[in-house]
Amino acid sequence: MDANAEPGVADNCTVFQRGLRSSRNTELWRRCLRTFEMCLPSTTCIHQGDRDTWTSIDGTTTHCLDYIAIPMTWLSSCKWSQVLHELDLATSRDDHQAVGIQLCWSKLIAPKEQKQELPFIDWTSPNTPANLRTALNSMTVPSWDADIEAHECQMRTAFHEAMRNVRGKKPLGPKKSYISDDIWRTRQLMLHSRKQLKRGRALLGRECLAMAFKAWSQRDSDVSREEASQYGTTLRAGILHHMAALLCHRSQLRAQLKVAKTETMKKRLANIDENTPAGSILKLMREFTGPTNPRKRKQATIPLVHRPDETPCSSPSEALDVWIEFFASMEGGFRQTHDELKEDWLRSLKDRPRANFQIEAKQLPTLVDLELAYRKVACNKATGPDGILEKSAILLPKNARKPRLLLCGNSSSSGTSRSCTREAS
Repeated sequence: MDANAEPGVADNCTVFQRGLRSSRNTELWRRCLRTFEMCLPSTTCIHQGDRDTWTSIDGTTTHCLDYIAIPMTWLSSCKWSQVLHELDLATSRDDHQAVGIQLCWSKLIAPKEQKQELPFIDWTSPNTPANLRTALNSMTVPSWDADIEAHECQMRTAFHEAMRNVRGKKPLGPKKSYISDDIWRTRQLMLHSRKQLKRGRALLGRECLAMAFKAWSQRDSDVSREEASQYGTTLRAGILHHMAALLCHRSQLRAQLKVAKTETMKKRLANIDENTPAGSILKLMREFTGPTNPRKRKQATIPLVHRPDETPCSSPSEALDVWIEFFASMEGGFRQTHDELKEDWLRSLKDRPRANFQIEAKQLPTLVDLELAYRKVACNKATGPDGILEKSAILLPKNARKPRLLLCGNSSSSGTSRSCTREAS
C-alpha cells in the first residue's frame, strides 16, 4: 500500500521500531491498522536495509510511505523484509520503491489411509466356485477362549486371501442396465473423436510455435513456409472433421440414452401397483436418480446449525460436533473415542458372568443352515467395511460338515461381519 504516511511512534503492536518519524496522516494510518488488527513487518528487526521508499521531487529528502501490512497472527511466519531498490517498476520517474516480505508456513498433513480396493471375482466363470472353495480350505477355527474380535479378524483375513487368489480382470462395460451395445459403441466413437480432436489441437499448437521460432531466427525459406502452411491447413481441416464427428456422436448418444431410459422406466413402472412397498420402488428407480460418477453427484445442503455463541457452523464436521454435544447433554452422556469404547466393551465382556453352556448336538445349526442364511442376502448388495462379498461367504470348505455353533449375520447391512464359527465340544 502507498499509505502516504510515516509509521510513527512504536507501540509493539502495529509498529515495533523506535525513533521512526510521524506525518500528518500517521494517526489515520495507525487507526486503520488497529481496526483490522494488522502490523508492519518493515518496522521489525527482521527488516534489512533502509526503510524509506519515497524520494521527494527535489531529491533532497526520503520518507517511509509504502508498506506491506499483514495480520498480527502472521508476524511469527514473516522471515524477511526489505525495500527492493533493484526492482524495475517501468515508470518514467522512480520516486517510489517497492517493499518485499517473505512468509513461511509449515503445516503437518496427516497421510491419507489408502483404501484397499476389493478384488474383482468373475462369477460367470464355471471354475470360480471350485477355486474359491479350495482357497477356503485353509481356514482354521479359533479356540473357545479367543475373543470375538480376534475371531472375526481371522475369518475376514481368510476370506480376503481366498478372494485375492481367485480374482480376475474387471471387464469394461456400462454401469446402467438400459445401455445397449449400440449405445456403448456410439460412446466409444464419441470418445475417439474427442481424443483425436485434442491431439489435432496439440499438433497445431506445436506447429504454430515452430513457425514462430523459424520467423524469429530468420531462417525460414519460401519453400518451408509453403509446406508449413499446407501442413497447418491439413491440421485445421482434421480438427474441423473431428469436431463435426464429436458433435454428431454426442447428439446421437443423447438421443439414444433418452429413448433407452424412457423405455426401461416404462417397463419398470408397469410392474408397480398400489401394493408395491416404497423400498422396492426406490430400488427399481435407483438407476435413474443420478450419475454413477461420485464427483458429479450433488451433495445435500448443510443444515443451518448454530454454535453455542449463535453463529452458524461453517463445515459438516463442525455441525456434527454440535449435534453430538446437544444429544449428549440431553441424554446425560459423554463423548468417547473409538479406543475408549472398545476398551469398555472388552471390559464388559470379561466382567459379564458366564452361564454354563449345555446344548444338544442336534440343536446346533449345520453348514446347510449357514449356507441358507447367506443365500438370503440380496444380490448386488453393497459390501460392508469387512470387504467380504455376499457370494464368497456361501462357499465354505466341505470339511466343515460337523456340528458347529454358528452366529450368522449380514456383513453388508450391519457394517461389521459377525459370521463366526465355533467348535462344539
